[in-house]
Amino acid sequence: MSHDYRKDWLLDLSKRMGLTTLEFNETGVCQLILDKELILTIYKPDDTDKLVLFGQIHTPPLPMEVTKQMLKKNRSNAKLSAPVISLSPDEDAIEVHLVLDQSELERGGDEAIEKIIGELEYWREATLNDFKEETREQIDYNVTFV
Repeated sequence: MSHDYRKDWLLDLSKRMGLTTLEFNETGVCQLILDKELILTIYKPDDTDKLVLFGQIHTPPLPMEVTKQMLKKNRSNAKLSAPVISLSPDEDAIEVHLVLDQSELERGGDEAIEKIIGELEYWREATLNDFKEETREQIDYNVTFV
């Protein structure tokens, strides 16, 4: 790969968000902490030209009903190429991730970030309320792109 579009995209993202320059560290990771609880990781693996958007939120131990609903939501998301929802194997945390190639990133990288944040917000509320039915209300993602 001659030119790494992922670095350009990250620089452009930081400008649109009104942040100082965002950069990948030596392991290809850039992390943002949103809302003091939501962690968004942007990762560029060396062995591919794809970009991984990965969100995580720490939760109390989940009731079985919430876990069942997560699996059902994952099944629905798989049909839509939407973010994958999982549980951290190492800690009480919900993880949401999506892998994008260059064309997907150019078409909708900002929207992908908003989807991940939206999923995390939804599951944070669900875990606080022992699970609520999904609503179709507009979600405020607390991220502004300029």
